[in-house]
Amino acid sequence: MLIVLGAIAITAAQDNPVKKKKGYEYKSNAQDNQDLYVLMRYKWKKSKEGKAYAQIKFINKTKSAVEVDAQLFFYNEGILEERAEVNTCLKKGFWNNWFRPIHIIENDKFNLNSDGESNYSIEEPELTLKLVDKCDKLHD
Repeated sequence: MLIVLGAIAITAAQDNPVKKKKGYEYKSNAQDNQDLYVLMRYKWKKSKEGKAYAQIKFINKTKSAVEVDAQLFFYNEGILEERAEVNTCLKKGFWNNWFRPIHIIENDKFNLNSDGESNYSIEEPELTLKLVDKCDKLHD
């Protein structure tokens, strides 16, 4: 059973993600003479009940608000087993990134080994980035 806490998205597509340690970096083609630049970070945690979950956080490096539609793919030993969708709006500015909400994704199949890593990996997530004037109240 896959549980996604946060807003749900419909579909997504990305412009060449660059794999970084514990995340991905996305740079999109210029839109309104401005390049879109978003980081997606993740880490594995264990709840008080002992269930493993993924913490997903997006960081906006663009000088304007950006709407993000993300589709995340969870692989176990190279086989796609689960996927989750997240839709959020990232406000511009340092403090908005500092207090950015964290999206929690839980699954009964997720396990953590002794060094805190999961038996699952997040590979090549698909992101659609869209420049917006400001974020709707729905995304606050």
